[in-house]
Amino acid sequence: MKSAYRHLAISLLGMALIQTLPALADQLPEHPAAQDPGVWTASSGSAPVFAPVNEQDTVLAKKGAEIFARTCASCHDHPQGRVPPSSSLGFRSPESIVGVLTTGPMKPMTQAANLSVEDIRALATHLTGRQPGTGPKPKPNLCTTHGAPVRIGPDDWPDLAHDIDNSGYQARPGITAADLPRLKLKWAYAYGGGIGSEPIVAGGRVFTSTGTGDVVALDADTGCTRWTYATDNSIRRVSVGASVSHPDQPMVFVGDTKGYVYAIDASNGTLRWKTRVEDHILTRLTASPVLAGDRLFVPISSMEDPLTHDPDYACCTFRGGVAAIDANSGKLLWKTHTIAQAPRLTGRKSEHGQPLSSPAGASIWTPLVADMKRGVVYAATGESYNMANPAGAYSIMAFDMKTGAVRWQQSTLPPARVRDAECKARGEDTDCRNIFGYGSPPLLATASNGRQYVIAGQKYGVVYALDPDRKGRIVWHNKVSYGGDVGGVMYGMASAGDEIVVPIGDVDARPGMNPGAVVKLNLVDGKELWRTPAPAPECSWGTRGCHAAQSASVALLPDFAFVGSWDGHLRAYDRSSGKILWQTDTAGKFPAVNGVVAEGGAVSGYAQAVVNGALYVTSGAASQRRPGNALLVYTEDGK
Repeated sequence: MKSAYRHLAISLLGMALIQTLPALADQLPEHPAAQDPGVWTASSGSAPVFAPVNEQDTVLAKKGAEIFARTCASCHDHPQGRVPPSSSLGFRSPESIVGVLTTGPMKPMTQAANLSVEDIRALATHLTGRQPGTGPKPKPNLCTTHGAPVRIGPDDWPDLAHDIDNSGYQARPGITAADLPRLKLKWAYAYGGGIGSEPIVAGGRVFTSTGTGDVVALDADTGCTRWTYATDNSIRRVSVGASVSHPDQPMVFVGDTKGYVYAIDASNGTLRWKTRVEDHILTRLTASPVLAGDRLFVPISSMEDPLTHDPDYACCTFRGGVAAIDANSGKLLWKTHTIAQAPRLTGRKSEHGQPLSSPAGASIWTPLVADMKRGVVYAATGESYNMANPAGAYSIMAFDMKTGAVRWQQSTLPPARVRDAECKARGEDTDCRNIFGYGSPPLLATASNGRQYVIAGQKYGVVYALDPDRKGRIVWHNKVSYGGDVGGVMYGMASAGDEIVVPIGDVDARPGMNPGAVVKLNLVDGKELWRTPAPAPECSWGTRGCHAAQSASVALLPDFAFVGSWDGHLRAYDRSSGKILWQTDTAGKFPAVNGVVAEGGAVSGYAQAVVNGALYVTSGAASQRRPGNALLVYTEDGK
């Protein structure tokens, strides 16, 4: 096989780890090298984070180092965009790396690269300091009593951003600002294989997924396991809901890395149906489906983006889309691509002679908004996979719920002169494609005067307000941050009343610029009401990989907002002033209810769920910095 394909297989490992298995499987091995700041420096490249602990591991790790240097280092030692640095890979478990390459989305590339089982074990050992299968294993921790059937209540958190508006707002959280000083850890859970998805809390259960592809239901009060459903693939995000016609039969909805959507009985974990919505070999369903009425709406994305830089790949043929499924039967009702035109050969070839196709791209990485009033779902789309910039990329789109027809599409791609200036100013930091896409879900916000806006936050750092009654006409926009390929407004804003709370994760900020902040905007005109820069990062693991970016989704409550940071801290911000009221470091080690040690890391990507006085946090859902494997639950006095 060509060496370029071998390079491709492992360089895409970074992308796969980000989107599907972004964290640590179980307790990290203790070793003196881990405490030595000299082991991990900005220039250390592919040097392992943890040194092997025995002779057998040392021999295998040496072989893995040679494979890594030959096939991976050129990408991970000089990462761009979503590709994580070599040093961050070492904080994953060896099992998660093996899983990505053998059963996860990297399996086709691994086969093309002709990597043997022993090669994969060697790579995992080199990166993590130990062989797969040698670490402590989480225990099943099954509940000893039968739980009541799941019923979704009005104060639950059934979707990533709380509701089908993606508001991120919990009106009755059971926690006030006065309670913050008394928040203490109640229980911790260690994700097997790393963090798969955020905690979804409904009906006295916590629904989530592990890095090994298991969908699990935990008891919300104790953390014991009610049921586990094992999939064959990686699961990124979870939602739960009951259809209008069967309100007493709630289901857990997930999508996997092969384009399948599952409906699992929320009470007992049995499969209700399984439907494939996309069969492109590089499909990845990274966003949780949204249930509206009797229909489930599924955003579709892929991992073809990294291949745009590979001269041995015939790029590109994937188009993002939205699919509608009958929630009760699993029947596919319609599917609409974000880019209307099918890709065609352009007549051009890559540097190595591969035929090139266009248009492609416009994946939907994040959950949709379901607007029941207007009968549409809104999507925020990603980049074009080449510089053709077709209609549908870099856009907010409205799809008719019944037919899938595109009601309107509003592009937010800046003019060419602006893009060219940004490319020149940023140099090699970006290829000027990803930076203008969306990694944050849109939200439907209602002002006190009753007027509604579709709000979208761009990785370029711009927040837009669109008029849903005038075909997405832009009402206002405000560039609130520097932005970047994995920066700007990256994961999720929140809104209530006339306010929007925006987390800023300027990972690519220039020297002297604060890389993190929380900003409150006026919903009606977009004006900034307050801005709180991130505190100087203080990381319990040391200075390596310590960063102040605040990329995590916002959980907004009546008097404050929870926002996570890449330095492992979770903070509460006063809604009226932006003052930091409380903070806790989630990046420690915590005895877990499933028998191992849960270890936190950077707080990134997922929102926190707040239900009935309990705060549910995933710590370590990160790839660019310190990953972890912890679900942490805080309550007043830990009771």
